[in-house]
Amino acid sequence: MPDEVKAEPEPHEAPESVAETHPEDEAPTAEAEAEVVPEAVVTTPPVDLLNLLDPQRPRDRWRPLWALLSLLALTGLIGQAGWLYREPLYKALPFTRSIWPPLCAQLGCKPPLLRDADVLRIDNVVLEAQPGRPDLVHWSLELSNKADYPVAMPLLELSLTNTQNEVVARRVLTPQQYAPQLPGHATLSAGSAMAIQQWLKLDGVTATGYKVDVAYQQP
Repeated sequence: MPDEVKAEPEPHEAPESVAETHPEDEAPTAEAEAEVVPEAVVTTPPVDLLNLLDPQRPRDRWRPLWALLSLLALTGLIGQAGWLYREPLYKALPFTRSIWPPLCAQLGCKPPLLRDADVLRIDNVVLEAQPGRPDLVHWSLELSNKADYPVAMPLLELSLTNTQNEVVARRVLTPQQYAPQLPGHATLSAGSAMAIQQWLKLDGVTATGYKVDVAYQQP
């Protein structure tokens, strides 16, 4: 009996493996994209840093004091400027002239003394030599104030000249010398005039002419 040939089973191809799919691996559809909710934006109210750093706001409590100090400083600055420029203000602003006397009476100061040589005028100058005393002369003149405000008494400067109009001698007199009857810091009233007389010793100086000027010392 012939040997039976056992038929070998035909090989079968392995079925194609079916890839497992997971829902999360699939690309989102348009409907799914539309359903994506953006992250919520949290908004907070603005923070008042002034309250955060200084809730009591102490600067508000000090503001009236700072305002008062600023006002006092400004008043002092105006007062200093007014005192520094008192003479120009006294001259340019007539209404201020009535303020100085009572103000200085309270503060212990002296009213401004205007030094304005341009408003002073010298008239009727006479220089006479004394008989038998050629070195002694009598000097007289009239000093007048043409302004509408009083001015300080000036210095009087007498210059003696020769025939070539050269100054050979000069004499300067203070108010205390030519008007000793006046108090210190005296003024020449507005529109007033004063007669002045003085004896002068020439000490052998020979002069043929003279001229008279007014001036002020530096304050």
